[in-house]
Amino acid sequence: MSTFGIIAQGVLAGVTAALLVLFGYPHTGVYIAAAVALMALILWSVNWSAQAKQAEGGWIWLVPVVTLVVVALPCVALRWVPKTLVGAPAQPWEADHTLAVLAMAVLASAIFGVMWLSSAVDRCYVLPRLAGGAAGKRPCTHSLDRCWHLLTRIWFLHRLIAAVTVVAATITIVAVAANEWLLSLNQVVAAALAAAATVLAGFYLTRLPFAVAMVANPLINVGDKVQFAEMFPLPASAPYYYVSEVSLEGVKLVELIDGNERTRHQTDRPYDRLLDLGEIHKLLRVRDAFAPCRDCKGVNLYCGRLHPAADHG
Repeated sequence: MSTFGIIAQGVLAGVTAALLVLFGYPHTGVYIAAAVALMALILWSVNWSAQAKQAEGGWIWLVPVVTLVVVALPCVALRWVPKTLVGAPAQPWEADHTLAVLAMAVLASAIFGVMWLSSAVDRCYVLPRLAGGAAGKRPCTHSLDRCWHLLTRIWFLHRLIAAVTVVAATITIVAVAANEWLLSLNQVVAAALAAAATVLAGFYLTRLPFAVAMVANPLINVGDKVQFAEMFPLPASAPYYYVSEVSLEGVKLVELIDGNERTRHQTDRPYDRLLDLGEIHKLLRVRDAFAPCRDCKGVNLYCGRLHPAADHG
């Protein structure tokens, strides 16, 4: 997640909480913002040492600064909201739709809050360790170390939680909106929204069982050198790959030649192949250690970006 992306997610989390205040539910809005901000602040403080060890930690204050924004927005809304609305539900819509608006605002807060927390896990926990901020280890220099097994599981887990929350909340918002407004106005529009929500849910639900299995016991970890059983004249001629990143969309792989050298050093592409989670257990043939050397091989994008002059893989 880029710096702009994590800032945008934090601002949106604060804005949706502020909307709850403006709708006449000040305690709900402030409590949601405070809970999200507190979890992010705990995450940042627990991983302080790993972040501080990075060569370029200029963004180290990003999460606590965005935390203040998340809390400040609903507090500002509470300060400026008309006194007649504080403590009593407002009626921005017709009385019949007040609960629907409240439910949609709470669900929107959950979406952006969880998305921001997921990005904070990446920024505070995952990236510092990929860059060597914890115990001086990097996946490109200490492949097959037990710590990458834990990191891979956490990486899958927080993205799985975020995806399930976003999909479930989005479908619920569409259902509430369609039931309150669209069904009586335009059934075609309601059907189109329902179809779009179904496609979104289907994309992630088909990957859910494999993602859960990877959280419980991942078949491959970040930093592994792997080979897959594919359509080659000789199985041994199949290329090796370095496992660069993991996500629900698939595992990002960097192609290797001569065992431990990257195929293309001068490229803007951070990875060469995206393997679907459902294919890993079918195709995995060899899982081995990646051998580092003094010269950077460019397989660890985050390591190369944060430590350009260090001896790493």
